[in-house]
Amino acid sequence: MESRKITFKIFADCNMQIKSMSVRYFIFLAIIIRQYAKGKHSQTFNNPGYFKIGGMLSDGDSEAFFNETIDNLNFASQYVNKGVTYGHVVIAMDSNPIRTALNVCKFLIAQKVYAIIVSHPPVGELSPAAVSYTSGFYHIPVIGISSRDSAFSDKNIHVSFLRTVPPYSHQADVWVELLKYFNYMKVIFIHSSDTDGRSLLGRFQSTSQILEDDMEVKIQVENVIEFEPGLSNFKSELLLLKSAQSRVYLMYASYVLVSALREMNQTESITEAPQDCDNSGLIWETGKKLFEYVRQQTLENGATGRVAFDDNGDRIYAEYDVVNSRLSNKFVSVGQYYYSSESSKMKLIVNDSIIIWPGKIKNKPEGFLIPTHLKVLTVEEKPFVYVRKATGMKCEVEEVLCPNYKSNKGKWIKTN
Repeated sequence: MESRKITFKIFADCNMQIKSMSVRYFIFLAIIIRQYAKGKHSQTFNNPGYFKIGGMLSDGDSEAFFNETIDNLNFASQYVNKGVTYGHVVIAMDSNPIRTALNVCKFLIAQKVYAIIVSHPPVGELSPAAVSYTSGFYHIPVIGISSRDSAFSDKNIHVSFLRTVPPYSHQADVWVELLKYFNYMKVIFIHSSDTDGRSLLGRFQSTSQILEDDMEVKIQVENVIEFEPGLSNFKSELLLLKSAQSRVYLMYASYVLVSALREMNQTESITEAPQDCDNSGLIWETGKKLFEYVRQQTLENGATGRVAFDDNGDRIYAEYDVVNSRLSNKFVSVGQYYYSSESSKMKLIVNDSIIIWPGKIKNKPEGFLIPTHLKVLTVEEKPFVYVRKATGMKCEVEEVLCPNYKSNKGKWIKTN
C-alpha cells in the first residue's frame, strides 16, 4: 500500500504515554507523603502507635528508595501524629505468582503490615495479582504503582487493590478528545483480543456516546478489528481495511496511605493487622475501613498531577503526553492531557504545527478516503408518457399530436 493511503493513523502519530512514569522514581514519594489539612478530631481511641508498611518491589534501587522514604517520614511532624511511628519491610518481587503468594504470607503478613505497596516484575504479569489475591483475603490494602491491567478494576476479585496509575482503558478518554480536536468523526478501532483491549473499546464507545449526548457530535466506529495478543505485524489487518472509507485508526497493543492512616487514627478504632495466613476465617475489619479511607484521599499537587481514585480504586485525573511517532522510533511530545485546577476538569492542548503525519506531511489529513472512480448505473423501468386532452390541432414545441384509434374487426381505425 502507498503511504498516503494509510496516512491518517492517530495511533502512529499521537500515541499517549502516562506522564512521568519513570520506573526508577516511581512517583512513590507522591503516594506516601502529601500535605493534608487537619481532619476533624473525635474521641481518643486506644490505637496502636506503630504501623508497618510492606513493599514488594522489582529492584534494589526501588527497595532502597522505599526504605528511605518511610524513615524520613517519621521526622515529618506535619504528616505524622505525635506518638506514631512508621516502619517498613520490603522484599523482592518474584516472577512466579505461586512463590509470590507464599512470600506475602511468610515475609509481609507475618510482620503485621497495615498495607502493601506493589510494583510488577521485569518479566511476567501475574505476580501483582497474586499479591492482591492473598492480601485481599484479609482485606489488607494493596497499592499498585505500575500495574495498569483492566482486570484490577474488578472489585469482586481484587477487593482491596488501589493503584496510582490508571488502567489502559482510560486512554480512551484522551482518544475521544483528540478526535474531537481534529474533527475526525469516523474511525477504525483495532485492539487485541484480551481483557484490556475489550475494556478499551467499551470505554471508548461509552465515552463517545456521552460526547454525542452532550454536544451533538457523533463519532462513528466504521469497523472493529481484533488480533491475537503479541502480534507484531499488522499488515494483513490493514489490508482488510483498504476498502474502508475511514483513514483514522485507533489502536491498542497491551502521600495517600499515610494521610489515610492519620485521619483514621483520629476517627476510628484500629486493631492490629493479621499475623499469618493460617486463620482462614479471619476478616480484618480495620483493613476494610483503611481501604475506604485511602480511596477517599486526594493529592492536589502530586508529581504526576492530581491524584484521586474512583469507586474501583483506579487512578483518575492522570496526565498524559500526546506523542508524535516519527521515523527511527523517535517520539516527540506534541501535547498534554492534564487536570486544570481552574476549570476543575481534564483539558487537552495540542501543538498542531510540529506534528509530522505519515507520508511526511505537516497538514492535517482529512481522515477519510475520497473515492476517485464512478459507477454509471441504469435502472430498468417501463416507459411512460404524459398525455393531455388536445383543444385543437396545434401542439406545443415539446409535444406531438396523438390521434385516437379504435378497433373494428381486428383493425385499428383512426378517428381524428
